[in-house]
Amino acid sequence: MKFIIENKISDELVNSFDKEMSLKITKRLEEDNYNKPFDGLKDSNLLRDLARNRPELTINYIHLNDQKPFDEN
Repeated sequence: MKFIIENKISDELVNSFDKEMSLKITKRLEEDNYNKPFDGLKDSNLLRDLARNRPELTINYIHLNDQKPFDEN
């Protein structure tokens, strides 16, 4: 599944990611050059979900995740 910023974060989306797709998200977060204010938040939320469900894809980018505790429910 191709990632589109309007996609809702679902298990299917998270499971479809590979290392290349994760790298694209992290580059966007590092550059922080979004056209819409909430696009960065969407990428941040997606990276958080990837870190929780697919940690092998985000281990090198843990510094980009906000370190605040979050409710998994």
